[in-house]
Amino acid sequence: MRILKEIFVVILLGMFPVLGAFLYGGVEYLIDTMKSMLVHKWIMYYSMFGAAAFYFVAYLDYRFLFHNARVESIHNLVSSVLYEAACSLLGILRVASGVLLSVGVIWLIYDFDLNNLKKVIFLFGMGIVATIECIFIGASLEHAKNVWLRNKI
Repeated sequence: MRILKEIFVVILLGMFPVLGAFLYGGVEYLIDTMKSMLVHKWIMYYSMFGAAAFYFVAYLDYRFLFHNARVESIHNLVSSVLYEAACSLLGILRVASGVLLSVGVIWLIYDFDLNNLKKVIFLFGMGIVATIECIFIGASLEHAKNVWLRNKI
């Protein structure tokens, strides 16, 4: 069920806006929309760092018991903030994978040309890989939140 959910979220967040931009405004509007939907690499690195920090903090909660109520409340706050940062990484990947997948769909329907086949297969393949990453990251976030954290956020 998680696989279907992630696929539908990727389609909703990434593919529909790109396809709508292409149908509404043509190629130039499509390119502007795609550029605005994809994030800069530093934001992606920052989100990856936040996700890694969440996994680390959640694992600490799984392995160690905090006996001090103040330390535990601070840990709960940090865990909830870092969980949101990790979810932002998942959102960024969902949008990016939808954009990459939509390139293949637009090419197949509107601009089928065998000269660009290698490029389109590469982009579509990257979209599939990104969707698979979304599935695994989403599942691991849920696992860390539900199993590793004692106080659910």
